[in-house]
Amino acid sequence: MRKSIEKSAVVLVSALVLFGCSSRKTMPSLEEAGKMEEAQLKEELSEFGRSEINAAWGEGIDPFFGVYGEVFPLDDERALILYYEGDGQTVKDVRIGENIQKFEGTIKEIHGGSAVVEADEGFPIRSSGDLVSVTLDETAASAKPGDRVRVTYSGAVMESYPLQLGKQKSITLLGKKIFDRIPMVMVDGKLYQSIGEVSDIKSRCGVMDGEIVSTVEGTDIPSENGQSNFGTGYRYQIVDEGQIDVYMPFGDEEEWVRFETKKSKEPSVVKTYEVTDSESAFEDDEPVTMVRYYEMSDGTWKTDDYTYQYRLEISGRMGAAAKDTTFVFLSNRKDITFEQAWKASGLSSNMNDYFKEEDAKFVAFGNR
Repeated sequence: MRKSIEKSAVVLVSALVLFGCSSRKTMPSLEEAGKMEEAQLKEELSEFGRSEINAAWGEGIDPFFGVYGEVFPLDDERALILYYEGDGQTVKDVRIGENIQKFEGTIKEIHGGSAVVEADEGFPIRSSGDLVSVTLDETAASAKPGDRVRVTYSGAVMESYPLQLGKQKSITLLGKKIFDRIPMVMVDGKLYQSIGEVSDIKSRCGVMDGEIVSTVEGTDIPSENGQSNFGTGYRYQIVDEGQIDVYMPFGDEEEWVRFETKKSKEPSVVKTYEVTDSESAFEDDEPVTMVRYYEMSDGTWKTDDYTYQYRLEISGRMGAAAKDTTFVFLSNRKDITFEQAWKASGLSSNMNDYFKEEDAKFVAFGNR
């Protein structure tokens, strides 16, 4: 009798082991996922990590949640959003919402309340065409040719020429992106800065060592791990103790850009801004340089006499002028207003309106 019970116990344990080995759910395909309700899909995916989902479905095309989630378009109208948690980044929550896409570009023409925008390379809409017709709402009523815009939309894109959006969601005017310091990132307590060159590594593995998850202003220096002064979402690989490669925009393309640890040696001159020759002044939209100054390898700026933490471009419109005027100051303060700038540029007769030279120095101006 006892042997019979022991034999039965062994059979039961064996059955449980076999059952356990085969109990894990099979991951649904992305097409199957699109046919499920949110609650059911959340249950189906709850055991799977991000790496497994990416292996089966590919990476989400818009990981706007950084390391915490990503988006998978299901069709023209709908998108699946996955939220992750924990070290293994298992699925925490699931949402099925509108498939909102975006692109950025430059306005080429304006016709009343609409405009033709040339979309930048790198956005999915470029697979259909380069020119897109958009509607200018109240937020973009002041737009003019040459302005930069960001457009969000959903639905199918009609492949006319220019392209027509199924459902435009928003349009936002973008300012010119100005980096007042060399691009920098902090990783494992070390500050790395761009050397302005594409990495020399030709073949690399697909495993990333990390991702930039927070950012500071372009005028500031990163102070936390995973932080940059040029944005978030960029992934990187560690090359050696003093170098990392960051996958980011470089010129007109996306490239691996080499960053090196900030050296403690005396900073060197990266670029010299010479005084603009009077005969070539105002030939283009670049500021007219009044005082020679230098961009330094440690992110600071210098004249021949002083070192400054920031390079500020301060723009505004004076009186009934037809264009904005931009005043460029090298400064150790960030709170210079347009009124202070134009007065301190030499247009005020009151000496109290001028900065001490060690605090700020007017170096250039231009009209835009």
